[in-house]
Amino acid sequence: MRYDVFGHSAGAQMIHRYLLFQPECHFNRLVSSAAGRYCVPDPSIEFPYGLGVSSAATEPPNNYFGREVYVICGANDTDLNAPSLRHTPGADALGLQRARYFFTESSSIASDGGYLFNWEYRTVPNVGHNGEEMAAYAANLL
Repeated sequence: MRYDVFGHSAGAQMIHRYLLFQPECHFNRLVSSAAGRYCVPDPSIEFPYGLGVSSAATEPPNNYFGREVYVICGANDTDLNAPSLRHTPGADALGLQRARYFFTESSSIASDGGYLFNWEYRTVPNVGHNGEEMAAYAANLL
């Protein structure tokens, strides 16, 4: 049995990591909305910002790149000083484009490895870091 899953902010951090670290999970479709930080599926980047020195570093990426994944972010989610946003050199290096960076890097890794990439990136117009509004958008995707 498979199921759809949506996570916003900290929930998005949890679900996209679960997909990467448990690639045999039963997710059907996944919507990751405005995570404060991402784990790029790159073994050369140290965990928690990449898979380096983790059990997932040796997992076949086709198990997660082939899944139906939506990475979404509100167009007005632009406050780099938001108190809920993690501030470390690794997180701040991505700036306000964290979601786009995660998606773009993941797409490049999949392309370089010749893996099917079934993820989409979407910007939600006129929405900031608002879980209810992002959930309404995600519901239409699911």
